[in-house]
Amino acid sequence: MKTKEQSLIIFSLAFLSFTSVLPIDGYTPALLCIKKYFQTTDHRLQLTLSIFMLTTGLGQLLFGPLSDLYGRRKIAFTSIFIFVCSSFLYMYAESYSALLLSRFIQGVGAAGMGVLGITVVRDLYNNTNKIAKALGYITGGTAFSPTLTPLLQGYLASSFDWQATAPLFWISGILAAFIAYGWLPETLPPAKRSEMDRKVLSAYKSILLNRSFFFYSVISAISLATTFIFTSVSPHVFIRLLQQSTQTYTLYYTGYGILYVVSNFLAGYLCSIIHIDRVILYGFLIAIASSIGMFAWNYISELSSLSFYIPMMGIIFGSVLCHVASISGAIEKFGNNAGTAVALNTAFRFIFISFIGMLVMSQDMQSVFPVSVALLLLSVVGISIFLCRNCVTRLDEVKS
Repeated sequence: MKTKEQSLIIFSLAFLSFTSVLPIDGYTPALLCIKKYFQTTDHRLQLTLSIFMLTTGLGQLLFGPLSDLYGRRKIAFTSIFIFVCSSFLYMYAESYSALLLSRFIQGVGAAGMGVLGITVVRDLYNNTNKIAKALGYITGGTAFSPTLTPLLQGYLASSFDWQATAPLFWISGILAAFIAYGWLPETLPPAKRSEMDRKVLSAYKSILLNRSFFFYSVISAISLATTFIFTSVSPHVFIRLLQQSTQTYTLYYTGYGILYVVSNFLAGYLCSIIHIDRVILYGFLIAIASSIGMFAWNYISELSSLSFYIPMMGIIFGSVLCHVASISGAIEKFGNNAGTAVALNTAFRFIFISFIGMLVMSQDMQSVFPVSVALLLLSVVGISIFLCRNCVTRLDEVKS
């Protein structure tokens, strides 16, 4: 396959991934308007975020094996169709229950688009560094979502109403269908497809029992959780605790998006020139130092925009390095079952962060200390697991 064709495939995957995360970054700026419209609580509002993450994670377990059975293109168009339909349901939701249902179905559609972004890359490349570099480009493209959408969605929500934010979802879905039709070929030929029967459960079991997959998947879940914590708590911190306007908050969120883009591209580049384990180690060290900095800064002085935002961006930068590197490590060894491996890895990550989000937001936060402690604990646990994995690997090498 020519380099130009591969570039177009990577672009189409990036746009699919970009569309799949819009219900997070394009939804957050409208949270206060939605809360006012439905007269609901912060906890129930958080549930609309977590239910999307949970169904996106569980949906991976279905779409991953289906993509191994029917091929990548059919799953792409099926998931896009589900996503577009759910976006119309979201736009016309007149009750909290209908809103929650639309978010549930959106998660299913996003799951199919999200699983392809990594699976097709595994179809194209066998080398860990090349996989990580391609994933850096795809996740970097995905990161344009928090860069471009908050200002637009925040303006629409504050100037009109929360329903005005819905067209971005279904328009992006329709555009994703056209892009996939033109530039996303079938990368899994019929001869390499696997049947969806009891072998699927057997494949899940064998993948889960793979030590390398398990360790890298846990690390990727922990690193992704930090970005979701920021998405969940940042409206509360900036708007409720610091009394900032919605417009000011969207500017901070856009800054986070820009950093996320740069971090993903940098992570992909670093993984192409040094071993992914070193990238993970550097990432966790940065995240730990930034978490300690957030705790110390807010202990010494009163909470301010800078005392929360600057350390948080350091944590996110370190976590992105870990995230990109650990995903490539988790899926490297699963050629014929790439879709199943990606599904299991992504499901683990999304289910984990949905519960982390609900746990963090269940607290009545009057400061950022609970957030800084949670972020520090996640990073310490992550680097501990990473070091444990390296020790076990070296022991195995000595025994062999």
